[in-house]
Amino acid sequence: MAVGRITKRAVDALQAKGGRAFLWDDQLKGFGVLALEPSKRYPAGAKSYIVQYRIGGRTATTRRYTVGQHGNPWTAERARERAIEILELVRKKIDPIEADRLQLENATSEQEESQRLAFSSYSETFLGQYVEKPGLKTAKVVRSVFERDLVPYFKAKPLTRIKRADVQACVDKAGERNESAANMAYKALYRLLKVAAERGDILTSPIMGMGRPYTDTKRTRVLRGQELVLVWRAAERVGGPEGAAMQMVMLNGQRFREDTWMDWSEVNLERQEWIIPSARTKNKRDHLVPLTPAQLDILTSMEPEGGAQRGPVFTHNGNKPINSFPKMKKKLDAAMAEIVSERSTVMGAPVEVVTNWRLNDFRRSFATGCEGLKVPVTHTEAVLNHWSGSKKGIASVYHLHEYQAEKAEALLKWEAHLMGLLEADALVLKGAGR
Repeated sequence: MAVGRITKRAVDALQAKGGRAFLWDDQLKGFGVLALEPSKRYPAGAKSYIVQYRIGGRTATTRRYTVGQHGNPWTAERARERAIEILELVRKKIDPIEADRLQLENATSEQEESQRLAFSSYSETFLGQYVEKPGLKTAKVVRSVFERDLVPYFKAKPLTRIKRADVQACVDKAGERNESAANMAYKALYRLLKVAAERGDILTSPIMGMGRPYTDTKRTRVLRGQELVLVWRAAERVGGPEGAAMQMVMLNGQRFREDTWMDWSEVNLERQEWIIPSARTKNKRDHLVPLTPAQLDILTSMEPEGGAQRGPVFTHNGNKPINSFPKMKKKLDAAMAEIVSERSTVMGAPVEVVTNWRLNDFRRSFATGCEGLKVPVTHTEAVLNHWSGSKKGIASVYHLHEYQAEKAEALLKWEAHLMGLLEADALVLKGAGR
């Protein structure tokens, strides 16, 4: 058994005879080098720095810790430094092999925990167990907030590393679109982090005590006259499922997502009826919407090729309904800006663009417009599905058809008003030489 100062020259000169050879350092007891002769596994041979030790006296088992193979990064000097650290652990009765094993286990456990608490995966668990499984009426809306604003921002960042500043930055980014988007992002984050704290997955929620970014105010925006015309013309120019869905919303006054997520299974073109199922209505009751001629024209234009009426009505791929509402709004605004510019040139005077409007403003515009058309409030409320009665059993089935004729009349009056605005607009443009 060779003993001497372990240096690079000494290690390079060490040759294995009879399978292996050792060189033990003459100054640092237990520090050595193991050389293996060439083999199938090590064609050029191998030399490794080792530390040999016992914990518990002479009767204890001798163990051998491998520091690393001779070469980069383990030079003789670096291996000696590491050996000193290992022997210090032994002096403290800490087995370095067991310490490494525990460290590896802890690192693996921490990695698994980080993966489990990654925002992208944890949000799926949250949505499935706390939003979609209970059948919350806002499930689709909440999921869209996660997909649009939250997951793209936090990605796989573990919940344990999310700080209040991160939450604020995410909410601010959502608020670049509008105040409502910021508030929705805040609410969704608040619910998820509260659940995570209650489950013990995080110590405390970083959002606790943090106020809502904007005060929810009741909107009163109503589009009238030329504003309705411009939005309709913009929807015509955008075309496709987005343009058709926008026109459908303008015609029937239903909630924006109720229209855009319309499914062919809900529509009966022969009976001229659309029944929104209770799972998609705010009051959790089936709602019958009479289909007027203009609505039927839109639906006919959206019929799939071959007449197979299955899946969502307003869709690009036949499987999922349109869902990128901010992009839809941008398309409409861009198309409207083009129309306004063109008309200003033709008219020889500036034409005002529609400002401060949202996709959901047309429900309010419909209700206000019907009031101006002398439609009884009860009939308008019936169209809007604001009925909040408590009929059950067979009575609730018959209630579905209550006010059906009145609802159809209200929708026809509104449609006639809207078509009249469009006809008058066409005449003005014709007179201007357009």
